[in-house]
Amino acid sequence: MEEEVSYPFLRIHEKMHLLIYTGKVLIESGASTDQVQRDLMRAALYMELPEGKVNFQIDYTTFMVSVSDERHVNYTRFMRCRMQGQNMSLIASVNKLIWRATKRNYPLERYEKELRRLKRFRRHYSWPVETFGAS
Repeated sequence: MEEEVSYPFLRIHEKMHLLIYTGKVLIESGASTDQVQRDLMRAALYMELPEGKVNFQIDYTTFMVSVSDERHVNYTRFMRCRMQGQNMSLIASVNKLIWRATKRNYPLERYEKELRRLKRFRRHYSWPVETFGAS
């Protein structure tokens, strides 16, 4: 009889989709590579994915997430990103969302709904003001 995959790997494709989408939002908002890595690891832990089993490859135009399960099966997804300038408000909001989701144990559906809602928000500051502030 084949072993069942443990609980953290249930709904793995949905979790991977959310991680890749979260990374895309952060990268396209101008988050630093370190910040993207840190926030995504925090999101992976919220989704109960084991820390040593999740890897990220962050590039200027491409973002990749790879997760391996106990059976050494690799799940990999990647997405192309296009830079949209600095949006520090969105970066901070995504960070707060990850903390809230962890603290309040959001279901994945609520996390995705909140993330999509944040993505639709307009900038608080103009592009030149945010660029100046980020530098």
